Amino acid sequence: FLKLVFLVLSAYMANAELRIGGGDQKWDVRQWYAQVDGVMGGKSSGYLEFEQSNSIMLFYGNINLDGGGFSSVRKQTFQRTDLTPFAGIVVELEAEDLAAAQRSKNSSPLGLHLQFRDNSRYGFSAAFAVPLSMEPGVETSVFLPLENFDRGDRNGFPCRNCALDATWVRGVDIYVLFQEGDFRVRIKSITAVDKDISFESPSVSFESVDDVNSLIDDTIYSSSYLYDYGYTELCISKYWSMISTLMEATSNVSDDLKGVMCAGLLHSTTQDTKELVAWSLRYTIDAVFADLNGENRTKTFSWLPAGESALTYADKCVGTTSLSSNPDSFVSTSNFTMPYDDLSPIPTGSMSELSVNPPSSGIW
Repeated sequence: FLKLVFLVLSAYMANAELRIGGGDQKWDVRQWYAQVDGVMGGKSSGYLEFEQSNSIMLFYGNINLDGGGFSSVRKQTFQRTDLTPFAGIVVELEAEDLAAAQRSKNSSPLGLHLQFRDNSRYGFSAAFAVPLSMEPGVETSVFLPLENFDRGDRNGFPCRNCALDATWVRGVDIYVLFQEGDFRVRIKSITAVDKDISFESPSVSFESVDDVNSLIDDTIYSSSYLYDYGYTELCISKYWSMISTLMEATSNVSDDLKGVMCAGLLHSTTQDTKELVAWSLRYTIDAVFADLNGENRTKTFSWLPAGESALTYADKCVGTTSLSSNPDSFVSTSNFTMPYDDLSPIPTGSMSELSVNPPSSGIW
């Protein structure tokens, strides 16, 4: 598998690409600026700095849900760019230090929106989460297929029947949305590439089962709030990233738990709505939490194995930094079968234990 990863990465480096920001050309500091929810009376903050001779964009601040809830960095409108020759976007960034995350108010992976603006009134976003790692400064990457830029909105007002005009991209933004507390992210580059690619999540170790429980609890709390607030894509990205972190854990996550997670990831690729993907991942996490703590599962599904049955999938998947509907992007062997699904309906509804009122209008 490592040889395969090397070959894929080599092919990625050799293929045609278009630099959107950072990289060898470094960041054009005159083109980027921060904007926060103060335009709607919010209290969030956002700051933009450039480090190491403008080779790293540092975006940091605090999200306050009182009256707002977002912070962003944006690039000034640029010359029309055609992205149709490309398969997607690679965001090269630094992973978040797990130990630092555990000391913070919320240790769940930070979810971000990368948004493109075209010649319409709308922006179109794809969601991803900052991977976790064992130490600060670990470089990693996330791949976002071009078709994932399908959430259209204008100032938070959703667009139900519109799509990104990839022939006419003229702006790019990065958002942190409705995840309360401090945030900090370092981005090295944003690049359009002409081939799909998958990046393995950094390996981590947990000092105790309690640390695993804390990560699961924090991720459920944050992600379910986002789901109920209407940001399903961010919820999915955070769940996927957290599961991938556990898949790559070297301690306190057993093989049978990794088998449960692999089966859950595989099942999520068969779902045809974002809501069902989110709930497939949530029920997978709930099963892992119950098994980890020796408790009975609150819900059982044919596609979520347990015990010895879960070991069948234990070595079949690897954790990846971004979600995918294609099992080939995270399955480590050709010798696997999809988990049995008796097609019983997946219960959906409100995901958070909090009272969440989704916005009926824009976010600012």
